[in-house]
Amino acid sequence: MEWLHFLAAVELDLSTYFIALGVTAFIYIFAYHRYIRNIFDPLFMVVAQFIFAASVVAFLYIDNTIADDALFYSFLTIEASFFMGFALSYGKRNSIACVVSIINRLPVFDLPKLNIYYFYGILFVFEKLITYASFGLPIFSQGTHAAFYQGYGKILQGIELAILPVILFLLLERYLSPSIQRELLGKIYDIGLTLFILFALLTTGAKSSLFIVMFSLFFYILYVKKTYCAADADTVLRRVKLWYIGIFSLVIGGAFFTLFLEEASDAETIGLMLTTRLVASGDVFAYFFQSPPGQYVGLGNGIIGLLLELFGSIFDKLGLMAGANRSVIEELYWQFLHIFPGSGQGPNIRYDLFGLIFFDYVGAVIYAFCLGALSGVTRSIVMERANVNAFVFVLSTQLYYYSLLFTIDLVLSFNYLWKVCLFNLILFFISWWMFRKRL
Repeated sequence: MEWLHFLAAVELDLSTYFIALGVTAFIYIFAYHRYIRNIFDPLFMVVAQFIFAASVVAFLYIDNTIADDALFYSFLTIEASFFMGFALSYGKRNSIACVVSIINRLPVFDLPKLNIYYFYGILFVFEKLITYASFGLPIFSQGTHAAFYQGYGKILQGIELAILPVILFLLLERYLSPSIQRELLGKIYDIGLTLFILFALLTTGAKSSLFIVMFSLFFYILYVKKTYCAADADTVLRRVKLWYIGIFSLVIGGAFFTLFLEEASDAETIGLMLTTRLVASGDVFAYFFQSPPGQYVGLGNGIIGLLLELFGSIFDKLGLMAGANRSVIEELYWQFLHIFPGSGQGPNIRYDLFGLIFFDYVGAVIYAFCLGALSGVTRSIVMERANVNAFVFVLSTQLYYYSLLFTIDLVLSFNYLWKVCLFNLILFFISWWMFRKRL
């Protein structure tokens, strides 16, 4: 059953699908509700995708269209294993908060925040202008958005992935902090940079492009609660209430705007497409769970295959292993998903199926537990550890965010993560060299 066939089956039996969706929503909300802070929490968005993905599997099982019941029971076991790993590794610690007045220099590195902010902001503008001049606007490009950056464009993408979260964090602090006094030119720069960032995000062509703004506000407020003195924190929390409403409206409006530009459809059709996109969180199961599991379970060659999947493109570019990036996942796209070669399109290989492909049934459960533990540990570091170094805090939020995205598409998220780490280290070293306090 391909994706369009699945949607047709749902349309013919909507009541069954909504029952499946309701049951899965109840189970996941019950399991994760104590960990989710609010709807701006990245965990909320990931759990929402868990729910819609699981609803696809549940509907397939009820509709008796899964090739083997073992796949359904394996899915349940894998999901439960991930939650156990997450819950056992995430622990609330009684850490002593580093309560300070708002500081304008990054501790340890002793770099002025303002210099970092201007440097990263200008760098972001130049990076986007070079991208537009070289490749055009992503929203009007052909093919997938993931395939937009080619050649040196991948370096531009790495720079953007590294610096945008830092810029947004410092920009929010400039707007919301009661201790930062902005001159007229500073306000003009802030507004101009804000508008440019919104334009850049809206023209990516991704319906979720503005989520990074929402997540940045969530992490910034967490940082405020952990580190600001009581008076400063109260001021920020009073100011931020309207920001929550405004940014949430912006995210929803941005998704509609992107679909409108791409499809030029009416509001009702766009709303239906957004709903379909949510359900498509589980589209990979509609493809693979219809095939006999022997066609793909355990064919990934275990740890070696996983390492080639993650590092193959790097090895290939370094000339260490020619063709290493031609992985089992790519072969499965062409063989089982009936995708035209070269299109670059296809569903994300969610961690459930990823584990089955590389580690078979038992190994997939262990893999899920380890992935859940990784997400739990990184969340614990971000949520519970006191840290007044804004740069380290933002970098740790990125590690946590990508540890969650590993559940959706491990290979793509890993490629983004190593770029975030590499380019942040390079750019921060350049910043330290340019702006360090000279004796």
